[in-house]
Amino acid sequence: MQGGRSERLTQAIAQSLCRHRQRHLSTHELAQRLAAKGFTETETRETIEWLIAEGYRSGARLAERLIERYTEERPSGRLRIEQEFVAAA
Repeated sequence: MQGGRSERLTQAIAQSLCRHRQRHLSTHELAQRLAAKGFTETETRETIEWLIAEGYRSGARLAERLIERYTEERPSGRLRIEQEFVAAA
């Protein structure tokens, strides 16, 4: 175990960070992807809690990423950005 974490939790965190670098997933999307990889509900919850505690998941980071995504990558209107933010939170 690393720092008191199980090997599976360490794997879940590593996979989450990899996905996070590719695209900021909503908590729901991240939970679904971890479940699809065979991680338990407890492992998923602990992974998300760790990501929040370490500052990888926050409302501010999500807002920054969505603004970047919808103004630079795929320009969208204000309503679309608001809808995406609500869906991702």
